[in-house]
Amino acid sequence: DGAMANVIVLQRDMMFASRKNPAFITDPVLLDQPGQVLAVWMNTQSPGNPVAFPVHVNSLELFGPALPPGERLTCLVTNAFTDDVLLSSNLDLVKADGRVWARFTGWTDRRFELPGRFRVNSLTETDHHLSERWDQLSDTRSGLTVFRVTNDLLDAGFLDAGAGVWMRTLASIVLSRKERELWHKMPAQSPRRAEWLIGRAVAKDAVRSYLLLEFGLGLLSADIEIETRPGGAPFVHGEWTRVIDGEVPRVSISHVSGFTVAAVASGDTMGLGIDVERIERMNDDAADIAFTPSEEVILSSLAQDERQAWRARMWCAKEAMAKALGEGMKGRPDMFIVARIDRASGEIEMEASNDGQPSHASVQRSATIHTLVDGDFAFASCILTSSDPASATAE
Repeated sequence: DGAMANVIVLQRDMMFASRKNPAFITDPVLLDQPGQVLAVWMNTQSPGNPVAFPVHVNSLELFGPALPPGERLTCLVTNAFTDDVLLSSNLDLVKADGRVWARFTGWTDRRFELPGRFRVNSLTETDHHLSERWDQLSDTRSGLTVFRVTNDLLDAGFLDAGAGVWMRTLASIVLSRKERELWHKMPAQSPRRAEWLIGRAVAKDAVRSYLLLEFGLGLLSADIEIETRPGGAPFVHGEWTRVIDGEVPRVSISHVSGFTVAAVASGDTMGLGIDVERIERMNDDAADIAFTPSEEVILSSLAQDERQAWRARMWCAKEAMAKALGEGMKGRPDMFIVARIDRASGEIEMEASNDGQPSHASVQRSATIHTLVDGDFAFASCILTSSDPASATAE
């Protein structure tokens, strides 16, 4: 029910630039150390990945003046106990002559169970990703890299724990200064706030992975800024773009409750889009709005138990191509027509109408879109190239 550790008083001359020898009423570093010993004790008692932050202390008694740098003490943790939420103990700092210098009574910490990927990413962000590469949807031939995060990897509800301390932690790690300002302006209780943040985190993982592989650039997430164009399409930028000679990769983000996915592709592609949808949401009512009569013919040719999943695939394909064109759906799913599906490969042949609106002639308006089903979700990715290389270069 306790622990013992050796503690040494540190120099104070580097704590303030304006004063080499500050006079503290209490030693802020030395008085933090007993809590660290308690946290170490907790890690020997608790499985998983708990961390603890102090939230309360009944009393602090000091039995002497501030100690000189270099003096050694013993920290005693006694009567320690822990439950699912709280960690508590009494803490003594004892001098070499056996006299107690400081005593904490009822030091209490709030315990948090961190998802493993969050814990590793928050401590060593240069070497790890919050999300994971998704090889099933990535395609090295076309230069497509896809990352994803699910509730299995990161429980979104965990981000709200402790008055949102972990969401703020993630924002501090992942976002640039400008992005943090934008994020802080979002309503604190809005689900959109967490979705937006996780989407940025996953997209930046994909971009970091791509830049490391293609250019040998090892970046932090906050080095990469993601903004949106007037039509809503995301684009990346940062000081690092000077190093890669203008070959800024394209990025696309999609999320639905329980799943976030992001894709990155070479900057010489003309468009990139990715989309995810829950299969259960594509019911008969949704299908009536989403599909044209010709598409309903395709769906009716499928077995009954295949239709709902293919509805979701086809809808994702429409969304993915709309994103790749940079136009968005605009409430007109009938502008994106499924011409053919391949049940074996999951590929969908799609044609997009410009509905009389001006568009870049160099960008193809038909594409083969890759789709797949994973559990309760359907996905689609679309890469558009140029039908006229010279025009694409000029663009």
